[in-house]
Amino acid sequence: MSAERIYNLIVEEVDQKTPPSGQPQSQPRDGSGGPEDGSLQHDHCGDEPSAPSTPGGVGQVLDAPAPEEGDSPSIAEQAREWQIAVEQAETVAKVAGKLPGGTARALEAAQAAQVDWRELLRRAWSDTIPADYSWTRPNRRHVWSGLYLPGITSEGVGEIAIAVDCSGSVGSRQLGLFEAEVRSILAGQRPRLVHVIYFDAAVQKVETYQAGQPVSLSPVGGGGTDFRPCFDWLRNHAVVPQTLVFLTDLCGMFPSDVPPYPVIWASTEMRRSPFGEVVPMEAA
Repeated sequence: MSAERIYNLIVEEVDQKTPPSGQPQSQPRDGSGGPEDGSLQHDHCGDEPSAPSTPGGVGQVLDAPAPEEGDSPSIAEQAREWQIAVEQAETVAKVAGKLPGGTARALEAAQAAQVDWRELLRRAWSDTIPADYSWTRPNRRHVWSGLYLPGITSEGVGEIAIAVDCSGSVGSRQLGLFEAEVRSILAGQRPRLVHVIYFDAAVQKVETYQAGQPVSLSPVGGGGTDFRPCFDWLRNHAVVPQTLVFLTDLCGMFPSDVPPYPVIWASTEMRRSPFGEVVPMEAA
């Protein structure tokens, strides 16, 4: 048999096994070769999600798989990573001498704005008042749950002084926020006396409140700013307050001597003082 004849026989055998075009191949009747309903067959690899086949070959829509725990960092972790990156960039720029002064001040202001001034004021104020834990007055916040824990008792809360800058640098909104926070702090400490000093270049008015009386701030004046008359008034009236709190923009004349009592400056501007602790209120 010639090679040409063998080739023709092979072609004829292949043509007999191949169905005409447009007709699907026959499926095994024993179910081993695919689904009996005639649907298309799809291979599934591993654990990857796949759409189940439907008559007509149209797949269904599946939800995206939920991310596993630990895959993405939390908001706190992202904030911490960004903070570390900013500090590293600032350090590198300082070493290279390429950090402008304005950028450094902007970074300091951004960090200060992250902490609420109310929390800073409460923290600074509470640090100036001597306090201790005592079992004679248990903490009422935990009594309802059956836990008897010692409560905080403040000893020696005598006189408090509050100086309000009346030179026009304190807005009505800031004054109202400061007044509300001072009332809240004083309600918990209940000092024996509260001296409110209104000043500009001189002491314009002084109001004294007894324990339990609500403090109401009503500024008078409007001249320049000088902090020294406030300290002079306290010294001339033999008042040694446990805390002196200023509400001001810190733009004025400071005394040359540091007073013998704590001073807190609630400042409406980002400035520094030669003594005491500054609580920025500029974002209020």
